[in-house]
Amino acid sequence: LSYKVEMKSANSKYTHTHSHTHRMSTVTLLRMRRALTSSGWMDQELFDDWLCSNFLRYAPPIRPLLLLMDGHSSHYSPDTIRYAAEQEVILFTLPPNTTHKTQPLDRACFGPLKTSWRTLCQEYIKKNPGKVVTRLSFSALSSEAWKSAMTMHNITSAFRVTGIFPLDRSKLTPAASSVPSAPASPRLPYIPMLTPAPKQKREPITPSFSEAEMQSFLDDQHTDLRESIVIR
Repeated sequence: LSYKVEMKSANSKYTHTHSHTHRMSTVTLLRMRRALTSSGWMDQELFDDWLCSNFLRYAPPIRPLLLLMDGHSSHYSPDTIRYAAEQEVILFTLPPNTTHKTQPLDRACFGPLKTSWRTLCQEYIKKNPGKVVTRLSFSALSSEAWKSAMTMHNITSAFRVTGIFPLDRSKLTPAASSVPSAPASPRLPYIPMLTPAPKQKREPITPSFSEAEMQSFLDDQHTDLRESIVIR
């Protein structure tokens, strides 16, 4: 079951599509795309939709592209990983328990966003005594907070302070005084999730022995095995 409603005006076009089958609603306003799920959390379907309809749509034509992500399970859809490989997009997951240092949004964007949101909410309550922020007023306030926090300056600073771009490994190197003399327990090295390279055709392997020689070898091994078994 699905339905689509369009309302057009001189300055905007609003499209709302709802699908019970896919458990997801999408709203497109001008060049902005919004989506939701029944749980309110990202899932594989929503991430795949974002990758195809948002990321690749506005990404530059240069390839390959590097897409940094956290380790949420919604990013591990086999179809998504396969499609990213076809589009020459490298999916790289950040090491677990390090996003407070390695994730650009955490370092320079979410802080200003929260500050702006609190300020706008306080101003809204002052201007509207007796009212609280509801779903009807949320979009307008969150839009203003987003525009004030997600600036070009904050975004470029986020990649700089994490050492991603320009590449600077020292940003993630702990100070000498904070490095313990010996680790408390050995840990396995982190192996990030990388997009697999497209499969290449392999030449068939020609055995260096004949089928008769292989059968003779297996028969000898079977005979030796039977002779080594002692029945008690």
